Amino acid sequence: MNALLKVLESLARTFTEHSFDVKIRESNKNVFHIHGDTIYVATNSEFVLKEEDKLRLIVDALNHECEHVNLGFSKDKLKDFIEQTKLGNLARWVLTIVEDHYTDFSRLKRWRGLKKTRALFARMMMENEIPVNFLCDREAALKGLYMISYCGFAKGEEFAKENLKSFFDKSKDLLLRTRDIHEFEDRRKIAEEILREIRRMKPYDFIPYDDLDWKIDFQINCGATQTSQTNVEIDANYDFDLEKIMKWNEVDDLTPSTFELNIIESIQQLEVEFERQNEQIRGSIAKRDMRIDPTKRVEVEERVVNELTQLLERIKTEDRFVEDEWGEIVNIRNYLRFVCGERWRNLYYTTKPADTGNRAILIALDLSGSMKNKIEETIKACHILATASEYLNDKLAAFGFQEKIGLVNYVKFTPIKFWHEKYKPEFFTNLDVFGNTPLKEAVIEAGEWLKPIIAKQKIAFIFTDAEPTSSTVEQVYKAVCRVKHAEIVGVGIGTKINPSMLQSC
Repeated sequence: MNALLKVLESLARTFTEHSFDVKIRESNKNVFHIHGDTIYVATNSEFVLKEEDKLRLIVDALNHECEHVNLGFSKDKLKDFIEQTKLGNLARWVLTIVEDHYTDFSRLKRWRGLKKTRALFARMMMENEIPVNFLCDREAALKGLYMISYCGFAKGEEFAKENLKSFFDKSKDLLLRTRDIHEFEDRRKIAEEILREIRRMKPYDFIPYDDLDWKIDFQINCGATQTSQTNVEIDANYDFDLEKIMKWNEVDDLTPSTFELNIIESIQQLEVEFERQNEQIRGSIAKRDMRIDPTKRVEVEERVVNELTQLLERIKTEDRFVEDEWGEIVNIRNYLRFVCGERWRNLYYTTKPADTGNRAILIALDLSGSMKNKIEETIKACHILATASEYLNDKLAAFGFQEKIGLVNYVKFTPIKFWHEKYKPEFFTNLDVFGNTPLKEAVIEAGEWLKPIIAKQKIAFIFTDAEPTSSTVEQVYKAVCRVKHAEIVGVGIGTKINPSMLQSC
């Protein structure tokens, strides 16, 4: 995920008051729309823009989408309106324009710093629109309604026919009323009233094209043959009143607000940070790939893998689990015992069928010298946990940790698997085992790996025998307490462990 999408995902959670577990993806169609828990964003504007203005428009459009979530507007309401009116895209766009107008003035009461951006979009849109006096009556009415919703007037309305002028005046009054109508059914009546006016206009067979607005909210195929957009060459100097646009949007100028400037600065800073991290990851992956041996694979008893796979299959598919609202608590530790042999503590993995996936599971593997005779069996346990995590659609990463002893001791972290990769058993091959156990540093590093990841639950499994360790119990306990965004679970390895150290996790 690039810096822009990362910031937008964070902003979306803020805009929805953390009530919507949102994901942000770039739209292949270059339109803004919502699908399930994902908001697709258009990162390429139809306008030729400088970078700052482009970012402002993207953030404003995202805020608009999030307000739809807050207000509970859905595809079903739009589909129902289309089916009842039987007017396809004509009905679709009239209701969309009315709902978008209400949505904008609802959100801008709280996010006043984005008012200027709405006016900026209105100005840019008006520069590119065809004056209504060049269009047929029905298209002029629809495009005029769209322009009025953003600008308060229709481009070329002073040269339009009298019936269109009357329609535009009525539309302005209705849209102004819409701003304070908080019940959907009442706004729907306004859309129906506007639609009745447009239906009287010719040509009666005119059906609007899809791409009325690059910030379109919901993609619905009305199954109708569409009339293409009217193409007219317009004088580039065709005048319109910018003061009217700013008055309609309740702003004094179009310069970025402090709120927008802070967002833009965050995006720019993150882009630099992401590039630095990507360079480090590319270097780490190259070193890791030199270490691994594709011909070597983790081998685990077939009965263990089969038993775990069958359990996970039941969790994901069996109806009786879906019907049980409490789900089931699964002791995956039982399966790790087959290869670890340590029975000091049970570790439970709680899962409900509807909740599988979207967790971040991190494996931290102790590579200290005391693990030399245990590492092979421990890697098998890591392999089982990795298999379980990916089967349940969780995000997975892994690293090894150890402290080299010498004139100057230093802690070494060995990347094993990165978040974006598909798990391969050979990732755990050819790992060097030596030195002490820097458990405190391992906990801190686990927190850093998990911090930037977006997930509904974050868990770090630290596989270690907890000795010899260069950390004290108090140091480990404090390190665990500082990791507030994730759970730290210590997995004891072998029959000789340091339980007091593991109790810190």
